[in-house]
Amino acid sequence: MLTFRKDNRTQQLKGTIPNGRTRSREAERPQRKIAFSRARYQLVRAEVNFGCQSRCMEKHMDEVSFERDIKPLFRPIDLEHMEPMDVFLDDYDYMSDQGNAQNVHDWLTGAKEPQMPIGGPYWSKEQLDLFSRWMSGGYKK
Repeated sequence: MLTFRKDNRTQQLKGTIPNGRTRSREAERPQRKIAFSRARYQLVRAEVNFGCQSRCMEKHMDEVSFERDIKPLFRPIDLEHMEPMDVFLDDYDYMSDQGNAQNVHDWLTGAKEPQMPIGGPYWSKEQLDLFSRWMSGGYKK
């Protein structure tokens, strides 16, 4: 069995053979190649895993949900202002109704006056696209 120890002065790996002799530099090279190959394998494996996670995240991003993606877009002040008008922006049952969601979308885009939230800040194009994707994706909870 080969054992390796680290020499503090040279910072190189040196091996000893069971009979006590020190291995030569040439004998160490295959071990270095194996160590390099293992590190390269782990790097490639990490890239593959990251790629899988990216694809999974892309799939996850295609599925817009109310609780995770839409509800957090509404500020507490928006909820307070709209509740007296029986518009419940944080209620999935209310917002998943196609007519209610379309009305909220129209107010947010300015298709209906006044554009919400009154005085701004208005939703960005990305936020409006996210809301549209939620509606076209079937109003997932």
